[in-house]
Amino acid sequence: MRKIFILTAAVIASALPCFARLNPAAVFSDGAVLQQGLRLPVWGIGDPGKTVSVEFASQKVEAQVDADGKWKVYLEPLRVSSEGAPMTIRSDSESVILQDILVGEVWLCSGQSNMAYSLGVLTKAAKTPKLQPYGDYNKNVAEEFTDPLLRFNRVGPVSSPKEQVLSFGAPRNLSGWKSAGARVNSGVSATAFYFGKELREALGSVPVGLIVAAWAGRPIEPFIPQAYWESDPQLSPYYARAQAYFEEHNAYLADRAAIEEAMAAFREESKRAAADGLPRPAPPRLPQSRENQLPGAIFNGMIAQLVPYGLRGVIWYQGESNATDMPELYAVHFRGLIQSWRKVWGQGDFPFYYCQLAGYAGREKRDDTPVGDNAWSTISEAQRQALDLPGTGMAVMKDIGDADDIHPVNKLDVGKRLAIGALKNTYGKPVPVCSGPLYGEARREGARVLIRFDQAGSGLSAGIKPVMQPVQLNDGAIDGFQICGPDGKWTWATVEVTAPDTLAVWSAAVSDPVEVRYGWKGYSDRFNFYNKEGFPAAVFATGRLLNQKEQK
Repeated sequence: MRKIFILTAAVIASALPCFARLNPAAVFSDGAVLQQGLRLPVWGIGDPGKTVSVEFASQKVEAQVDADGKWKVYLEPLRVSSEGAPMTIRSDSESVILQDILVGEVWLCSGQSNMAYSLGVLTKAAKTPKLQPYGDYNKNVAEEFTDPLLRFNRVGPVSSPKEQVLSFGAPRNLSGWKSAGARVNSGVSATAFYFGKELREALGSVPVGLIVAAWAGRPIEPFIPQAYWESDPQLSPYYARAQAYFEEHNAYLADRAAIEEAMAAFREESKRAAADGLPRPAPPRLPQSRENQLPGAIFNGMIAQLVPYGLRGVIWYQGESNATDMPELYAVHFRGLIQSWRKVWGQGDFPFYYCQLAGYAGREKRDDTPVGDNAWSTISEAQRQALDLPGTGMAVMKDIGDADDIHPVNKLDVGKRLAIGALKNTYGKPVPVCSGPLYGEARREGARVLIRFDQAGSGLSAGIKPVMQPVQLNDGAIDGFQICGPDGKWTWATVEVTAPDTLAVWSAAVSDPVEVRYGWKGYSDRFNFYNKEGFPAAVFATGRLLNQKEQK
């Protein structure tokens, strides 16, 4: 970005005290990718009352800086351009020139660690050795892949519990736009990288820009705008409780005297222990500020500064942290996230594609027993249910996780599965199916339950996902279904394909079935259900089934 000042000494002397620097929002920088085909907002700050003009791609648009020092203009829809061009922003004798601006497809990539973790991080040794080829592949791609039309901009982790953090000119927590290459790739989100790489290969000469705004280990609530928490009746009770907790917690944290006293006592005790030849004592457990988990805090610190940058859509990978804290609320909060982001962006129901959680055993008992309540599966089911919102799509990860690692190294298939949904549903590419079987409906026939699936493709099958290879279908029995009767005791079920889109599910131990579930465990080798196009079935629960009399 080049700034030009054409001022005489007299003008400088008289104007400097009240002079406000002209700057665009920090997301506009050298190398930016702009979204094609939309009426595009460009905004920034300047001297109140002055006129600002923006020139780009044979357009020139103007706006007046308001009393708060803010301005916004709109460019009419732009055509794809893979050749970098300048954008010039002027106000009186001050200019800002942004270089090498492309026009193509822009996606926001957000969530927690499985979106945040970079290619460089995921070259680590896999906790499950057979998955190591993915880590090796990540390393090779990071070192060798170059594409000047695939560009990234990363938002660093910043939280703000009350005020929105807006950034103009020199970015506070934005990396700036950078093209894919050996110096850049290792620091780029692996999930976003593989998603963008697939889009680039499929869209030809169309540039792709990815804005990554993810924070490891964070629940969904901080990503939802504060105003939405306050106005939505389903969300406001949680918000009020959270506010009270954090205010109390941070008041304690602010008591620096108590903290310093504890640390002083620890230092003295450590000295005595060292003098007496004793082990060093354990340090005191000090309070930690958790403001970055307050509802709205990450939206304020990371997302707000991007609004309303023109987007094609959003990809999202998150949910792991909510499995440990009231997972039953995730269904409401996840829908709130999608709806609130669409509302603040003002682009209508833009595409929102997300991942259903990958297989992970964690602290789950490592045996073959069906489980009752399971937080991981509760989150997964909430994600499936959000598919009834328009413009959403879900990539299933159940078959590509790691029983021992919440951060599986295989992000190659994550990116591919997200991308194929976008290619079919957003870009209209001739893709027959972009999803595995999704629960449609169920009905009882005696002790059997007939389940019909959407996205069944050309049929239903058992299969397995080998390392670094496509899914391999087989003639084995479909497994991974559980069934229970009125006593609530779950048992593994027998499954039979009865039609291209229908399964019959039953168990000799359950004569009066009440509910059926699939994939309802953090991790199991039983989960082998695919359609014949090789996409895995989503985790689901039927809920309470109607009995024979109720069905009539």
